[in-house]
Amino acid sequence: MHISEGVLPPIYLISGWLVSGGAVLFSLKALSGREIPRVALLSGLFFVISLIHIPLGPTSVHLTLNGLLGILLGQAVFPAIFVALFFQALFFQYGGISVLGINTLTMALPPYLFFLLFSRYLQKGKHTLLIGFLSGFLSLLSSGLLMALILYFSNPKLYLLSGIFAGTYLPLSLAEGIITAFAVLYLKRTHPEVIRCCQ
Repeated sequence: MHISEGVLPPIYLISGWLVSGGAVLFSLKALSGREIPRVALLSGLFFVISLIHIPLGPTSVHLTLNGLLGILLGQAVFPAIFVALFFQALFFQYGGISVLGINTLTMALPPYLFFLLFSRYLQKGKHTLLIGFLSGFLSLLSSGLLMALILYFSNPKLYLLSGIFAGTYLPLSLAEGIITAFAVLYLKRTHPEVIRCCQ
């Protein structure tokens, strides 16, 4: 789920870097020293799990657990995903450095927004399973749709590729929603302190 080098015009690349770079810097300023190991651990989880590609029709997809990262990290999801994508670009040529900003934005913005939307319900302990599912499902689906929209508006000739992106991520988003739901339910019962809104 990476936009490759050479696909987007410069204005998109610059905008992606400005928005993502600002979000990463803002998040790092608010990050305490004791939170750094957890951010690094979850960045590593994102790095590893998104390397496992699943063939689906004419393309392949992969889990990201970005919704789970949003729940566990809050705004720190931006530096966590940024670092993971940077090393994927560096070691495996996934995406690239010029598109790192826009790829970070598409993967980190949706889970952060859904964290803001759902955190008060998690804090009250209400509908944990449902909130976990919606966070996982909507975060990945929104990331796929956001990427599809960026591809389409940057070049309408990419409408077919945009449609493939949007279509293939629906079943994967359902799977990710289920995984995230049970992960959040387990953590809420056993280690509620690791959930960002419950600290």
